[in-house]
Amino acid sequence: MTKPFAFLLRAKEDPWNLKRAIFLVVIPIFILNLTEASFESFLGGEGILLGLVWGAAEIAQRSVEEKAKADHQKGGSLAQSLSFT
Repeated sequence: MTKPFAFLLRAKEDPWNLKRAIFLVVIPIFILNLTEASFESFLGGEGILLGLVWGAAEIAQRSVEEKAKADHQKGGSLAQSLSFT
C-alpha cells in the first residue's frame, strides 16, 4: 500500500504533483487509522479519498518508470550507434 507513496517521495519527477497530497491526505489518514480498520477496503470518506490518491500514485509511479525505461533504451541505442566497434 505504501510502495507508490514511497516511490514518489524519492523520485525527482512528480508529474501529477502528488507529493503535496501525500503530506496533506495520506499521512494524516495513516495516523488517524493506525489499525487500518476504516480504509482497508476503501470504505467511508477517508477510505475513498485514500483509494483515489493511492490509484493516482500507482499510475504516476508507472508512468515515471516507463519514461525512465524509454530514456534508458534510447540512450543505449544512441551509444551503440556512435560506437565504432
